[in-house]
Formats: sequence, C-alpha cells, structure tokens
Amino acid sequence: MNSKHSNNNSTVIMVVDDEQSTRYLLNKALHQEGYQIIEAKDGQQCLEMCSVQIPDLILLDAMMPEMNGFTCCIKLQELFSKNLSNDFSLDPELDSNPLLYRTPVLMITTLEDQESIDLAFTVGAVDYITKPIQLVVLRQRVRRILQINQLVKELRKQTERSQLMTFIQERIRQSLNLNDILKNTVDEVRKFLKADRVLIYKFHSDGTGEVLMESIASGLQSISINLYHILMSQP
Repeated sequence: MNSKHSNNNSTVIMVVDDEQSTRYLLNKALHQEGYQIIEAKDGQQCLEMCSVQIPDLILLDAMMPEMNGFTCCIKLQELFSKNLSNDFSLDPELDSNPLLYRTPVLMITTLEDQESIDLAFTVGAVDYITKPIQLVVLRQRVRRILQINQLVKELRKQTERSQLMTFIQERIRQSLNLNDILKNTVDEVRKFLKADRVLIYKFHSDGTGEVLMESIASGLQSISINLYHILMSQP
C-alpha cells in the first residue's frame, strides 16, 4: 500500500453538498488519496452527523437550500464549542481560541464571488475553494489544512499535559494532607484522560493490595473487590 494512503486512511472528511454529482466528484477524488469520506446532502444532516461523529475536515458548500453553508458553519462552531466545554482544560485563554479545538471547514463557493469568500472567513471557515473545482488545488488545500490541524492538536495536547502537571503541583503545595493530594491528582488525571475511572492501587508484599484513592465518573460504582486477584487470574 502507498505510504501516503496508509497515513491518511484514519482521516475522516465530510463532504456537504446538495448536488449528488458534486459529492460523487469530491468523494472519488479524496478517496483516491486514502481518506475516509462521509457525505451529507444538506446543512441539517451535516449537524446531525457531527453531533455523533466529528470528522477531521468538513468540505461545505456555501449555497444550499433550506440551510446554506454559512448558517451551517456558524452552528458547527457552536457545536465545537459545546464539545470543548466537556473536555479537560485549565486555561480560559486556551479554550477561547477556536483554532485550537475546532474542526476545520473548507468552504466551497462560486467563482469570483468575493462577498461569499469574505463571509466564509467571517463565519469560521479556514479556507475556501471555488467552483468549478480544480481537483489538484483541492488535494493540495486539503493536505495543507490537515497538516496544520494536526500540528495544532499536538500543541494543544502538549499544553494540556504541562497545565495538568502545574495544576497538580500547585494543589500539592496548597495541602499537606496526603488524602487531599491523592484525591486531587486522580480527579485531574481522570478528567485529562476522559476516563470513566482512575485509581491508585498499592500492592503489599504478601500479594494482597488495596485501593488508596479512586476517581470515578458520575453514575459508576466504586470498586470494592481485590484487583490483585483479577490481575492474577488473567492468562
């Protein structure tokens, strides 16, 4: 398999256009590059699909019936912001920068329509491409946007790790109580990992053990069994 394709095959691109012929053209061109393609026939379907699975890139037609691409793009930014509020972050300035969390939108506009191009950037698109679509230009812009977005994701992840360590260290300095330190640590690590459960487990020299501290998501029950026996029973 081509190495370029193997690097792209986990990347999901959504194509949103009311014209089936355009969706087919874009689907075929990008699928040949190794991307996974999902389609939406209008803005409403795009929003419904993104509420379940947010893709890595959205190609959005500006002119569609019922809900045009500009309105859809505004609603997408609201959806991305809502998802962000459920993520781990300690820095309000980091949260307020949409470039660090939103899925990039590439707007598709008509040729030489400067008003549409300006409006596309205003509502949150990161770039645009004009009709009739030049496939060579499309592939280049898609590749560039995805590369930049990957760098942004890595930057955010590194920043969050650094913030987590700083936050835990500050909590430790503020409290000399070991239970408070352990509780704060497992709580923040669970939020950072977006996990249902994080615990600190101590093994004793006689082969037994105990849960020293546990952080669980809402609705889950605490572990009350000996994890050592579970681990030892596994092949």
